[in-house]
Amino acid sequence: MSEFSSSFEKKILQTLNRMAERVAEDAKSNAASLPNVVADAIEVGKATSSGNGEFSVSVRVDTDKAKMAAAYEFGSGEHATRGEAKKYRIPSDGTGLAFFWDKVDASSPTGRKFRGILPDGRAGFTFVEHPGVAPRPYLTPALKSNVEITKLQLKRAFGEAFKEVTPKIVLIKAK
Repeated sequence: MSEFSSSFEKKILQTLNRMAERVAEDAKSNAASLPNVVADAIEVGKATSSGNGEFSVSVRVDTDKAKMAAAYEFGSGEHATRGEAKKYRIPSDGTGLAFFWDKVDASSPTGRKFRGILPDGRAGFTFVEHPGVAPRPYLTPALKSNVEITKLQLKRAFGEAFKEVTPKIVLIKAK
């Protein structure tokens, strides 16, 4: 590997790592109004080079840590911006749900969905048809807002690498 390509690769990788951290921090800031697990699940990979002039770095959300993260980014149910927009059943396995809800009481009619009020005052349901959540993107805006500064930083890194390995050239104009 030439001195230039070694310096170039080092500077590009450093710049990509720095910019990926910036995107992640912006995404975490954008996710501040969401459950904490979403921001905590945002991760930055280490920039890599394929050796043929291609570089990559990842900013991702670990959906094992924050299962609802994609729903917030893209919407879900009737609000989905990807896939089929529809209501969905919770729980889907038929185990049932119970929660406090002021829209029903002991005199509310029971049926296939609403099973009645439990002894602790919670409303019991076989299932609910949830409309989903509206999209509240946090990662996409972070990526988009950093595109131009990333381009500028990469240009700067290239220029610095070039300056490190080239002798100073002086242009003398003849009169």
